[in-house]
Amino acid sequence: MSSSASPNPAAQTSSVPPLLQVYVVPDAQYPNVIANVINQAQQYVWLEMYMLTDPEIISALAAASQRHAAQPLAGQVDIDVRVILEPQPYGLPPSPALTNPLATFGTPNVQVRPSPSSAFLPLKWSPQTHFYNHAKLALIDDVAYVMSSNLSKSGTGNIVNWGTFHGDRDYIVLDQDPHDVQTLKTIFTVDWSGQNWNSQQQPATAGQLLPTNLIVSPYNAHNVLLSLIQSTQHTLQIECEEVSDSSQETGPSDIEQTLLNLASRVPLQLIVPQDTAGNLSPALLKALQVRVHDPTLYMHAKMMLIDGRTAYIGSQNLSAGSLKHNREFGVILTAQQYPTAITTLSNTFATDWAASQPPSSS
Repeated sequence: MSSSASPNPAAQTSSVPPLLQVYVVPDAQYPNVIANVINQAQQYVWLEMYMLTDPEIISALAAASQRHAAQPLAGQVDIDVRVILEPQPYGLPPSPALTNPLATFGTPNVQVRPSPSSAFLPLKWSPQTHFYNHAKLALIDDVAYVMSSNLSKSGTGNIVNWGTFHGDRDYIVLDQDPHDVQTLKTIFTVDWSGQNWNSQQQPATAGQLLPTNLIVSPYNAHNVLLSLIQSTQHTLQIECEEVSDSSQETGPSDIEQTLLNLASRVPLQLIVPQDTAGNLSPALLKALQVRVHDPTLYMHAKMMLIDGRTAYIGSQNLSAGSLKHNREFGVILTAQQYPTAITTLSNTFATDWAASQPPSSS
């Protein structure tokens, strides 16, 4: 985690913290940032998530729903707790544990809504293709947490045995910019209402508000990330679970082609998990400096660092579904505005690169 970040930003009284801060996951000093801020919530907790399985976070949500709000929203006495969940992460069959993980707590004050796939249609590929609410967003008392991490045991940095690994490499951006927060609240509210969002254009209500540093799928994510990659002059460093942007509708990927073009003139380093390295095209494997991460820490991050000066963090993988069809959120940070955050990302990438190795040919 960045040295300037704190699980309780409001407690920083010695100086005014930057509007955006970066948390690196995992970090033994801050084992569960999101649970901590939920436990301190005074007004509302809104989550839009792909997965919510972390028992500590689920307990924190249940407890928050029973507390009186310090500044209640209209018509409410208790803290307003709302959760939008993807009902079929990884294509799993719907189950109460996935669609309403708080049901066992018997907390009627917590409103949980599965995110229907119809909210992110019409389908542009085959009828069998399912597009996901792959968002990792928390809105808590006018602070946004834009994440690459799921709220699962591995995704929130708890160092426990989770399948074959002991946690995920992930990032969380704490965003206190009022314009960003209001934009994300507007989008959350529309998603909460279940309105059908056209996958090729953003609604006017969001389009009028969308700040240039926010990346929202399916609206501006593909174009903004493509432009970021194209802007590279010296170095491009990427941590990403998936890099596969080709699709049946567009043919060869423009993002993949841009990466290939860049690799001929600038160093381009890519860290992926071993289990997705095989999905990279032979051309990318040959042209890029590709490494797979330390197997004890699963590379779940979605981060790009351009020329050591501009960074992207979010839920978007470099895939067509993620950029053009899913519901996803990301944010851009610059060294000019947030030098500490950029330094943290650069140092973390260097550490991860040193702990990685070329992908296995098997």
